[in-house]
Amino acid sequence: MICIVLTGLQEAIFRCTMIDRDHMYRAFIGREQMNHVQKDLALKVWASSIALSTFYEVVAIISCRMTYLFFRPHRFTINLGYGFLEVRREWRKMLL
Repeated sequence: MICIVLTGLQEAIFRCTMIDRDHMYRAFIGREQMNHVQKDLALKVWASSIALSTFYEVVAIISCRMTYLFFRPHRFTINLGYGFLEVRREWRKMLL
């Protein structure tokens, strides 16, 4: 649970500061300010970057859960994050 919260916080910080970081980087390397056409293109690139990264995160979460559900019978072959105690209990059931 803590990992999900920290990942969400990290994503929010990076997405909120994307434009400011880009402006600071342009000033750091010595480029001039963007004109109107470049600014419109940069806004589209930033928006598509945010939208695609959100899409990829949702797909990764869904595919992780679906893999967990579909491959539950093969949990001893493919390590899907089962704890050691749960595996020991399952082995005891299989041995009996």
